[in-house]
Amino acid sequence: MIFVRRDGDTVLFSTIRGRLKTRNMERDPRVSLLVLADAFAYVEIRGTVTITDDPGKVLLREMYDRYMGGAEPPPEPGAARVAVRVTADKVHVWPPAPNARQS
Repeated sequence: MIFVRRDGDTVLFSTIRGRLKTRNMERDPRVSLLVLADAFAYVEIRGTVTITDDPGKVLLREMYDRYMGGAEPPPEPGAARVAVRVTADKVHVWPPAPNARQS
């Protein structure tokens, strides 16, 4: 599970450089992201990522403000935080909205 934030037509999340998912995205920027609304509704986003350094942990702190009520993120000694931006190539919504066209 990760915290995500929409930014225009893109989705952002924070992770740590050197972790397996980060190494995989650096090797191959194609990703699939599944956002669950409840047991029967979801959005699947397929696209590519852009990874940028986030030394001030700005995005991580925004996520903690939004999802954890402003709690302080846990200490991460020596961790290099990065912001990952997902640009969608294809989006699938379930259940589909009436008269909606899936892209």
